Amino acid sequence: MKHVGVVVFPGFQLLNLAVIAAFELVNTQVGRDLYRVELLSEGGGPVLSSSGVAVETKPFSAESYDTLVVTGSLTITPSSEKLRSFVQSRARASRRTRCHARGQ
Repeated sequence: MKHVGVVVFPGFQLLNLAVIAAFELVNTQVGRDLYRVELLSEGGGPVLSSSGVAVETKPFSAESYDTLVVTGSLTITPSSEKLRSFVQSRARASRRTRCHARGQ
């Protein structure tokens, strides 16, 4: 099974989580789980989106991911050092990395 990590941070744009549906549809079409999706954040636990909806996350770890998706936000704000470091290290180890940027 391929492991997908979706990175969120306070104020992330909720629409960016729609990517999860693509992996769900593949699993449904083939009739078994090819992809396992996890929501990730610096400290784990609930993370509030820009629309006020909270999602439950797991903390960053040294796990490897086949696919790493980084959500975006409606405003441009500096990322924390821990977030940058995690994305850089996991991006090198992942088969593919995608980021949602403001304006996309």
